[in-house]
Amino acid sequence: MADQDRLKATAGIAYNPAPFYRRQTGKAFAVRLAVWTANLAQLKALFYDILEGYPDEVEVLLSVPQRWDEEDNPVWQGFYNQVPYTTIINAIRRNEEFVFQDGSVQLCLKIPGSPEYIALDDHGILFIYFDPPEIIELLAEHGFAYREESLIYESPHWHVSHRDDRLRQDQFVSELGLKEHS
Repeated sequence: MADQDRLKATAGIAYNPAPFYRRQTGKAFAVRLAVWTANLAQLKALFYDILEGYPDEVEVLLSVPQRWDEEDNPVWQGFYNQVPYTTIINAIRRNEEFVFQDGSVQLCLKIPGSPEYIALDDHGILFIYFDPPEIIELLAEHGFAYREESLIYESPHWHVSHRDDRLRQDQFVSELGLKEHS
């Protein structure tokens, strides 16, 4: 796999489902869609198409591991700001490798004043915290089928990070004017 196609997390040939989404429920949210593809171009196209429906201002939360606890789980450090839509789109496009391919990055983009948001997690899973018919149609248009498939984090896997991830992080945080958020 070429470097430009590398995903955030991998399990080798042991995890290679066709593109899919599934619904999940949880204590912290009523419903969310978990979306997976091993095709980076497909993920980017869906991500940008979803963002086309966002308003002029977007709440941004970037989470990166600050350290690791005794059980080897990340202790997350958050950075937050509300930024103009064009600013976040341009910053993501300039920093696609950091956003889409660094397995130590989680990026949440929220519609202000609404519970609706998307999150691209550190496994490369896109979580959509709303599911109107338009989103389901968009998923189908991009080649995603509904299936109760396991997600990559439910099996042994590893994350891919960059040697210069802190430099990329600092650049992205600065570009968006993000401030530390607990």
